[in-house]
Amino acid sequence: MVMCAGAIALGFLFFGTAALLGYTDLLQRAPALSVLVIAISLSLPMAVWMRFRGMAWRPTLEMSGSTMVFGLLLIVAYWTDLVARDSLVEVQTSAACPLMLAVMLLRPRLYAGHAHGGGRPATRDGPFPRGFARSNRLVANPVIRRFAGSIGPLTLVQHRGRKTGRTYATPVMSFTTHGGLVVGVMYGKRSDWVRNVLAGGAVEVKRRGRTDRYQSARLLGQGEGLHLLPSMLRGPFRLLRVRHFVYLTDLAA
Repeated sequence: MVMCAGAIALGFLFFGTAALLGYTDLLQRAPALSVLVIAISLSLPMAVWMRFRGMAWRPTLEMSGSTMVFGLLLIVAYWTDLVARDSLVEVQTSAACPLMLAVMLLRPRLYAGHAHGGGRPATRDGPFPRGFARSNRLVANPVIRRFAGSIGPLTLVQHRGRKTGRTYATPVMSFTTHGGLVVGVMYGKRSDWVRNVLAGGAVEVKRRGRTDRYQSARLLGQGEGLHLLPSMLRGPFRLLRVRHFVYLTDLAA
């Protein structure tokens, strides 16, 4: 999420400034430069966030370097006519998350069991500690909410506080399955959004530019949840030790 938010912010800053200076449609006029800028925009926020969270330099460079190396390879592929100009950005952005997952698979113990280089253990029922959730809520979520629900599996779940009655919007990663949506619970089943959704039942979800209302929400265990995921994602979620999933069904007409 930090990678996506940072890339969009830095992308708007660079390409917006270029447009003000008269360099409009830079993606068409300078495709190689644009790919390089996007690669930096994807890598830099992620590296800064990982270091801020206390990750060691080696995994930080592995994670951020994956998008940089892929961007450079994509430029070479464009120069050698292996990738068309109009497909460059689509290929680059589509590969960003799979590249991150691939790097995680190299160090499953680090990303599944520890939040920091110092080795603090993960929460009992989620792969990441509650401190991550609090940091995201204050720093990353306000930015991500601006485009969540419009890009790929990045989804905006609107739910009502079980105690306050206020309406909240939480960005999550969701996947379609068997007439519903399945969401991996990254910070444990005691996360506020999880408890609110389970208590309220009906929930509104914005995904890929469309807002739908689901009438039922259930908490599933690891086995049931993994079975509902697309087959290519089951391995990464298993390695991350995601133990609970929220299953949204009964789509309202």
